[in-house]
Formats: sequence, C-alpha cells, structure tokens
Amino acid sequence: MSDFGGWTTPDAQVSYFKPADRENHLIGILSVKVIEDIFDTMRDDTVKRAICEIVDFDGDGVIETNVSIQHPAIVRKLSVGGPKVLGRLKKTKTKSGYMAWILDTPNDDDLVKASKWSVDAGLSDNSEGVDAAADALRKLGA
Repeated sequence: MSDFGGWTTPDAQVSYFKPADRENHLIGILSVKVIEDIFDTMRDDTVKRAICEIVDFDGDGVIETNVSIQHPAIVRKLSVGGPKVLGRLKKTKTKSGYMAWILDTPNDDDLVKASKWSVDAGLSDNSEGVDAAADALRKLGA
C-alpha cells in the first residue's frame, strides 16, 4: 500500500515498471511521489520502491503516473522532490557478477529530444535554448 497526501491506496492503483519491455529506451523520470521500503518475495528481503511519473521518449511519449520502480541502481538515483532524471535504460554487470538495470548517461541527441518534449508538453519555456542547443549539436556533427 502507498500513502499519497494522507490517503492510502492499494497497489492495484500502481503500474509496475518492466525494463525488459523498454530496453535501450530513453526514459525520463519527471517526479518521485514516494520512496518506501517494501518486502520483495523474489529476493526474500526488503527493497526500496519509488512511485514516479515517467515518460518513455522512445515509446508513446505520454506521461505515466503512479509507476512503481524497484530496481536498486535506478531507485538510488531518485529522491522525492529531487530533479528530473533522464537516461537510456540498459543492463550492466554488477561487481558481484549479476546483471542490473540502470539509466545510462544520455547522449546529446537524447538531451535535445527530452528538452524539446518538455517545451512541447508545456513543462519548460526554454524553446530558444533548446533550438540553440540543437543547432550547436548539428554544427558539431557536420
């Protein structure tokens, strides 16, 4: 169960983030509502879970709300009220030899794509800065 503004909601109201369905996609985490400890039956241990608003820029580009993310390497990058997080969803090998999902550093084209989306979605008014950055990147690539 999760607490939202004093209201407790059943987990049925939460959608679960499935990285395998979005491998190599550019993912933006727009906000984190809560980070909580939950019991993970597969790990037989308590893990951190973040309830977030996300957008899959290589998917439909629509904001998804109440998304549960339980992947430790991703949740560690998040904080309630913290900055938006952008990255390419990839697998990497951990020090212990296991595979883990991470948000890898976005490239310049990814940054421009996310910035333009933010302007188009009305979440940013920096359209001049986005256009200037896109122009500068095109010149570098020429």
